[in-house]
Amino acid sequence: MTATILRGLPQSIGAPLIIRYLASNVPIAQASLNSESLGESDLYDASSSFIRPGLAVVKGASLLVPNGGRRKQIMVDLNLEMLAGKGLSGNDVGIPWSTRT
Repeated sequence: MTATILRGLPQSIGAPLIIRYLASNVPIAQASLNSESLGESDLYDASSSFIRPGLAVVKGASLLVPNGGRRKQIMVDLNLEMLAGKGLSGNDVGIPWSTRT
């Protein structure tokens, strides 16, 4: 079944996670955040840094992923010559930041 699904997806997409549940024995909860003073990225941070970890320790909770909002972005100016002099590249600086959650 997974092979059939994967054929229709772009090659860059990972394999889907297929979990069989009965609706009668799976509790479902949905939370929504809004604020008059916080922006989308601040709400996203709150959901992924505080709310998600708090719910993740609940027995039986799984696949808790914030949906919506915006991740914060940063822009960094690099001195490529100085990096090269130390045997580093722009990717050496960017990869650790891109893997942070």
